[in-house]
Amino acid sequence: MTNAIYQPVFLKAHIAFTVDKHMLNFTEKSITPFGTHSLPWNPLSPKKHFGRKTIVNLRVLVSEPVNIQTPARITREHSFYGEQMGLRFEMDPEQRKILDGFVKHEGHHPGDYSRKYPRIPTTPDVPSFPMRVLGVLQERQENMIPLIFDVGNISIGGILLKTENPYSLSIQLGHQLDLYLEPRGDLPLQISMQGQVCRIMEDLSTETGNLVRYFGVKFTRISEENRAAYLELLKDVLERLKMKF
Repeated sequence: MTNAIYQPVFLKAHIAFTVDKHMLNFTEKSITPFGTHSLPWNPLSPKKHFGRKTIVNLRVLVSEPVNIQTPARITREHSFYGEQMGLRFEMDPEQRKILDGFVKHEGHHPGDYSRKYPRIPTTPDVPSFPMRVLGVLQERQENMIPLIFDVGNISIGGILLKTENPYSLSIQLGHQLDLYLEPRGDLPLQISMQGQVCRIMEDLSTETGNLVRYFGVKFTRISEENRAAYLELLKDVLERLKMKF
């Protein structure tokens, strides 16, 4: 199984939408059927416009360009490079199917996207795939409790975590977390490591309206024993995924 299976695949598109009489236009941006990211905020405000709904017009730049209009919600991103805006598309199934087809036949990997550590998306039907992680903030305050995160994806070098727990607001960019992967299925490995929060993405849940925070965590410290167990886990997940394709 090649690494490409686990790399995000994008399309190029022109993006246009209006919020509070501000008309925003972005040219040749990378999109997926689910949204886009890394857009500058100006003239909008991260505090005022986060979570706002809008209507987005896409000019998808495939061999025969097509226009798609879709509702979307404004998301927020924090990284060491600054604060940026994203859009989560709320496409209907037919629109998403069209874009999925374009991604399959004309999608690309952006040249500036790191491919060193391919990311394996959460796969619940793989019995050994860890679905939850216990995280403890090293810089935690006295009353800070451990948090349970859902897993978005895993790789050799890091993990994407997700939670609606409001206590996660204590976690900021650059913080260090002690992580404990929940064993699952027939591979009951006890695995722990430390990692640094390198990226934070924020959205609103479509079901509850709760704030959802995603944390991109880079592993910074892991013992030899835990590293060996983690590599064994990744190998098992990959082997099981090979059987699905």
